[in-house]
Parts: sequence; structure tokens; C-alpha cells
Amino acid sequence: MAHTQARRMLTQIPLVERTGISALAGGVAGGFVSATLHPIDTVKTKLQARGASEVYSGPFDVVAKVLSVLSFLVSACMQHMELTYRIQMYVLCFSLANHGCLLCKMCIFVL
Repeated sequence: MAHTQARRMLTQIPLVERTGISALAGGVAGGFVSATLHPIDTVKTKLQARGASEVYSGPFDVVAKVLSVLSFLVSACMQHMELTYRIQMYVLCFSLANHGCLLCKMCIFVL
């Protein structure tokens, strides 16, 4: 019963809107599949690789090692972003300090 009602409702929607709904539904489904199956496939591939028994003791070890590498990369990226932000703020405050604002001159010493 619900299927026929849904089908009847969809036939009343114009073709362009139905196409958009279908594209959105396909995108959401694809994103969900990628988010759920890609990590599992990565673990499987790492375990099947040649010499994996010397590196990994099991699936949970693969997950732990991958997460440790990812956390290192995210941490390094965040530190780089913070350094870039500080440099940009220093350049901005230094260029603004030339106009004599006391706040901008104090900002240079804080950075």
C-alpha cells in the first residue's frame, strides 16, 4: 500500500525534480557505501598484502596502526595551519602597525 502511494506521489512530481531527487538519493547512497565499506576494504587489502603477517598481527592491529599514522598526519597538518595563521596575522598586524594604532603595535609583541 505504501509503495503504491509513494509511486503515485512520484508520478505527480515534474521530471526535472524527480531527476534531482534520484541524483541526491544516489549521491547519499554512494557516500554511505564509501564511508562504510572503504575502511573495511583497506583493512582487508593491508592484511592480504605480501609480508603483512610480519607487520600486522590482525585486523585490529591494522586499524590501530592506520589511526596512529592518520592522527600524526592530522596533527602535523594542524600545526602547519597554526604556523601559517600566525605568520599571516604577524604580517597583517605589522602592516597595520605603521598607521600608529597602539593595539596593532601590541599585537606584534603577542604574536
